[in-house]
Formats: sequence, C-alpha cells, structure tokens
Amino acid sequence: LQLYFDFSGYSDMGIGLGRMFGFHFRENFNYPLFARSRSDFFRRWNISFFTWMRDYLFIPLCGRRCPYWRDQLNVLILFFLVGLWHGASWVYVFWGLGNGVVIVIERVWWLRRLQRLWRPLQHAYALGTTMVSLAFFRATSLEQAGTIYRAMAGFAPGGGSVPAPQGPPIRPMDNAAMVDSTTAIVTWPVDVWLAGGRTFQATLNFGTRK
Repeated sequence: LQLYFDFSGYSDMGIGLGRMFGFHFRENFNYPLFARSRSDFFRRWNISFFTWMRDYLFIPLCGRRCPYWRDQLNVLILFFLVGLWHGASWVYVFWGLGNGVVIVIERVWWLRRLQRLWRPLQHAYALGTTMVSLAFFRATSLEQAGTIYRAMAGFAPGGGSVPAPQGPPIRPMDNAAMVDSTTAIVTWPVDVWLAGGRTFQATLNFGTRK
C-alpha cells in the first residue's frame, strides 16, 4: 500500500498541477488493487510506463504477429527489461522475470480457469501474487528477499523477528496484519460502489491471446 499510495499520489498531483495550467493528462492508475489477475494488475498499474514499454519494446519484438511460443518469450524479455529499468540489481531482475513467468502461465493456461472462479477468489489471487512479488522492492539483495519470504511464511525463529541484512527487523504477519489484509480483500466491492463504478479504458493488453 505504501508503494501504491506514494506512486499513485504523486501521479495524481502531476495530473492536477497540469490541469491548473491547461494540460490534460490521462490517469496513470486504474484501481490496480481491484485487479483479478496479474495480467489485469499490470493493465491498471503505471499505465503510461507500460504503454510506452508496449509501443517501443513489445511491439518491435514482433508483438502478436510472431509464432505463439515467440509471443510468450517476448513477454519474458519485456519483463526482464522492465526489471532492469527499475535498477541494475538481481532483486529487480528476479522481480521482472518472476512477473513475466506468472503472466505467461496466465496467458497459456491459468487465466481462463481463473476467470471461472468466484470473483473474490480472483481478487485474492491478484493481491496475493502482488504482495509476494513486491517483497523484492523491500529487499536490497536476494539474501534479504529470502529473509522476507521466510518471515511472510511465518518461519521466523521462535515466532519473533527475522534480522534483515539491512534495515529494520522483519516480523511475520501478526493478527492485526491478517485482519487488515482480510478487510481489504472483502470490502473492495464497497469501494467500487463508492467510486461510482468509474472505469478507465486499459491501453495495454497482456491477457490471453485471442
């Protein structure tokens, strides 16, 4: 949530400041935490960046005009480059490739099955994969990423905190965090209703191939 609030917040500030001077910029975030798959998340998250990556990297790689297997390989290449764009570090490389692998699995096999599930389960899956992947942004090394994942899974020695290579101790999810996470999952339809059902036309498609 901190990353989303920071990123979406200053994007909205830029949109608002531009409006004051007569410039109209498109929304950069379209309720990404309401996504129902990893592919859907990236259609909603940082739309301007992923639109640029689509137009200047994915399409030049041959887009959807190439063989099916090459189409999936291009997705992996794209997210590998997305990871490198965030930083020249192994944690970002693994973050990018990990997302690419998940999206390829969705495109090839999982997404059609996921769409048959109850919508709250789809939403829980999207939030779960997002939280797992964003642990790399908290880490400064692969070792620390492993420490974070052990803490998230509740494998801290004695139930206490796990000392991280850098930064404050990382604690396993406690009851309060469980309540907060569950509340965020089950109340999203109310949030959509309060927002008036506003939607934004996605400009990027990493979904299944038609």
